[in-house]
Amino acid sequence: MSRTYMLCPMIWGLLLLGPSVAAQNTNISVPYSMGFEETDASDMSNWVLNPGANGDKCVDQWVVGDATSSIGHRALYISANDGMDATFGVGTNIQYAYRDFVVPKGTYEVSFDWCCMGSADACMYAGIGLANSLKLEADNSSSKLPIYVEPWTGTLGKLQGNSHWKNASLSLTSNGSNVYRLFFVWSSTNRDTTLAMPIGGCIDNVQICSANCARPEVITARSTCDSLWVNWVGTSEKYSFEYRQRGKKWSTPVTVEKESYLLEKLDEGLYDFRVRGICNGVDTSAYTYLNSYILFCPDRHCIDYVNLHDSTHVTCMYGSASQPYISRGVIDNEYSATYNRHMVYWEPDRYDACTGYKLPTIPKGELASVRLGNRNIGAEGEAIEYKYTIDLESAAILLMKYAVVLEDPGHSENEQPRFTLEILDKYGRLISPTCGKADFFADSKREGWHTYVYGNHRVTWKEWTTIGLNLSELTLSDGSKLKTGDVLTIRLTTRDCTLEGHFGYAYFTLGCAAAKLYTTGCGDDVSMAIQAPEGFRYEWYDKYGNIVSRDRAYSIPPTDTTTYRCRLIYTENEECDFSLYTSARPRFPVSEFAYSYEPSDCENKVRFTNRGHIMTVFDGDTVHHYDETCESYEWDFGIGDETTITNPVVIFPQQGGTFPVKLRAIISGGECTDDTTVYVTIPAIGDVEKRIDTVICEGNWISNFGRYNAIAESGIYYDSLQTVAGCDSVVILDLKVHPVHKTYLPDTTICAEVPLCIDGECYMHATSGSFVRFRQNQYGCDSTIWMNVTVLDSILPTVDIQEPADKQGTGSITIGGKGYDYFYMNGERYDSTHTYFTGYDGGIFEFEFFNDFGCSVLYTDTMNSECLQVRLGETGLTCLGETEFVVPFVVDSGIPTTYTLLFDSLAHAVGFQDIVAQPYTKQDTALAIPIPAGATPYIYKAQLEFHNILSECPQQVFDMALPLNFPSDIIFQRWGDVLSVYGTDYNGGYTFEGFQWLRDGQPIDGATRSYYYEDGGLDMDAEYQVQVTLPDGVKLYTCAFTPQPYNAPKSQPKKVIENQRLVIIIDGARYNAQGNKIDKQ
Repeated sequence: MSRTYMLCPMIWGLLLLGPSVAAQNTNISVPYSMGFEETDASDMSNWVLNPGANGDKCVDQWVVGDATSSIGHRALYISANDGMDATFGVGTNIQYAYRDFVVPKGTYEVSFDWCCMGSADACMYAGIGLANSLKLEADNSSSKLPIYVEPWTGTLGKLQGNSHWKNASLSLTSNGSNVYRLFFVWSSTNRDTTLAMPIGGCIDNVQICSANCARPEVITARSTCDSLWVNWVGTSEKYSFEYRQRGKKWSTPVTVEKESYLLEKLDEGLYDFRVRGICNGVDTSAYTYLNSYILFCPDRHCIDYVNLHDSTHVTCMYGSASQPYISRGVIDNEYSATYNRHMVYWEPDRYDACTGYKLPTIPKGELASVRLGNRNIGAEGEAIEYKYTIDLESAAILLMKYAVVLEDPGHSENEQPRFTLEILDKYGRLISPTCGKADFFADSKREGWHTYVYGNHRVTWKEWTTIGLNLSELTLSDGSKLKTGDVLTIRLTTRDCTLEGHFGYAYFTLGCAAAKLYTTGCGDDVSMAIQAPEGFRYEWYDKYGNIVSRDRAYSIPPTDTTTYRCRLIYTENEECDFSLYTSARPRFPVSEFAYSYEPSDCENKVRFTNRGHIMTVFDGDTVHHYDETCESYEWDFGIGDETTITNPVVIFPQQGGTFPVKLRAIISGGECTDDTTVYVTIPAIGDVEKRIDTVICEGNWISNFGRYNAIAESGIYYDSLQTVAGCDSVVILDLKVHPVHKTYLPDTTICAEVPLCIDGECYMHATSGSFVRFRQNQYGCDSTIWMNVTVLDSILPTVDIQEPADKQGTGSITIGGKGYDYFYMNGERYDSTHTYFTGYDGGIFEFEFFNDFGCSVLYTDTMNSECLQVRLGETGLTCLGETEFVVPFVVDSGIPTTYTLLFDSLAHAVGFQDIVAQPYTKQDTALAIPIPAGATPYIYKAQLEFHNILSECPQQVFDMALPLNFPSDIIFQRWGDVLSVYGTDYNGGYTFEGFQWLRDGQPIDGATRSYYYEDGGLDMDAEYQVQVTLPDGVKLYTCAFTPQPYNAPKSQPKKVIENQRLVIIIDGARYNAQGNKIDKQ
């Protein structure tokens, strides 16, 4: 099934390097990294993308953009649409991206992240080789790996079949002087337009590091609402650890000696972590990454709207615009947002492309948003349902922030793309058709809606808006009101236009608020404000029923004790509203907290529960409002550690002690505060166990571990210790002893100019003799390889191609050279005694020369590479009675061979015969087309094709119209001044519907009857013709008619008009215009 994807017209930060870009600086510093981010711009000039003269002609291009990434925002990827997304196109091509570099002598690990779905006809390769041996040029006519490239790709083979990011690595042993080339190859002959996810090659996070320091293998993380633990597996002495919240810079590196790190008091958001090993105090390994870790605390939110995989409370659905709920499941592909239908946005500072990058994907003040729907077309529909347990006391108002992006095709309202919000009861029924739903469709004339136009697309989008629904005002189908504990379903749905040609999608967040009015300001302020929940339109009424404000907040003096009513009106439905009442009271913050001792992981942890709230005082009446929290809080734990987190978890020193903990509650921007200090006593605790994983090579040992003087065998060893904090601790040593290797490989024979490859490493320019290499095995231990190598002589053929002379079939090929035993020419095999070939006109000749060992050399050349170019001349006037049409032509270039003339069925019916493969030469100037005896005047159609001898050249095809005109003998002359066309009975049975007389090829004005009278007499030196119109509208000419001198009768002819007809009277006889004698009137 084919699918159609609509792509918006802009892409942020796209970098496309054309074939003229060349690497400038091959020297790199180790460790080297390239993430293709803006911060890497200076090094991007050293990368070469799409090299060669045909680089920009290929359907697929290597680009640097933000359509996908493994880390950060950007990556290097194949794109068939100028970087809009990382998908490949339909066509044949091979493309390259590479970076040349020089590194000091040593062994290195070269790693990169990759993803590539590809197909049976499309894949990616990667390799490292000597730069001077790898001539990489893009080709838009072939996808075959060149023979000098293929050996360098053998280690990893084809990279395809994976839409998620993976890591791969290559090994490199440098002599310190060679220039090496890290290259990526995209090869495709794809012809399939129905691929569901045509993801091409994608590359990110390129690293070159010393192989002497093993990088950590795995990073994992786990978190609570207050703490986050990062763990990894590794064997290094120390590690360098960093983290960042997405959109911010990496933290300052921290050096740690164990395989874990604890982070606390982090804000909710999206985090990246990276760690690398430190060995011998000098070498560092490549980074290992854990990207896009989500730190989110559901307990801080009344609705967990971002966990789309929570099958207990969330149901994702998809289908068509008319049936969006037909299938269940989350459509959220890791590869690209383009195909997602249920997607959570955590990335800050991102903007929607289909709004001209005007709409942020996350509203201000929110942690994340959900996008429902996508920018694909095809009448798609999708929905998300959330199960929500009502708390009318603290969360009666459902708040939704939403932004809508809808194409506006101008259809009827029911056909338009749209976004709906519905509140359903436990049976799935709409609670209130009027106030329990909201429906949004494209309308650029409404407040908050904007229009963005690109190409033929018109997008109407609504900026982030807050809408509120008061659940306490909704009524169930049995007439009862909702109550605390009832379970509702919040259903949000997006639909494309039902006619399949336009998309629609929406972003949203969900939250809640109490159905109460709040007073801002504090103490004895000269002014205070009463504030309503957000998400509505407002009308404030005083005690007399007068509207005093339409803002969300209304300011009053602190002495005003009037009870005010606020009418809250639904923003999308004026028929729905409710009222809240309050009177202002002086407000004061109250600082209170409790704590619990919760030690874990050998750390003194204390969880603090903030019970700060608002207190009002009026006329001696004090009321504590425990459900109304203060604006902010400041903690001081007496250990030099402070935070503003509401309910923090704090780690106190292991030795314990008594610490003064102070909480300050703040309202009104700091105008009113309240402090509370409690002394907290913490006991001493210590570590329990420590594990050390160590690897050594055979012949080395571990000394002075506990009761062991020296350990040289693999095994697990224990040592009991006591920490400085007095905690019992067991140290576990897991020792692995790896062997050293000495390998004697069998003798081998290789072709000249072919690298010698051993265990995935290839060496160019090998010579005959003993081959010895010293390197490290997979464990980093010594490994020595011996081999006797014989390098065969080079194959050095010569091919001399002589173009044909003017005569056809005179082109020749002469084969010579040395070092080969047989060869193939255009697929035919010949032994080396065949040296001369002739009889050719032209074409492409492909040679492959072999010796008996199987070595080969490819050679391609072209004979007479000019394509045939023929120009047709004008066909002269041909009339019935002639034997042939004559079509002049000129051969401008190329070699003439044959032509074919195919007539249509009408021509066949009167006897015209097709001419097939008729030879002709450059000396020929015209084609003779026989006219059959049964042909009658008409326009006959045929297709003329000149055959091109070169297969890569197009055939020249001409659609021809061959008019067979009437002979001049259907015209007769009367006297010296009248010409006439014979009637049907005298012209061979033809009927004419119209006439146009011509003199010397030029039409005569007004001469449109069957006869022509020329006042003053016909011009005896002129040629006359008539163009006749047949009943089917076809127009033909007659051949030229030359008038003859006229001998006058005895009496002068008399011309009269009778009944609007010309009558000529001669010697008393009466004639019509055709010269026929007629009776008297």
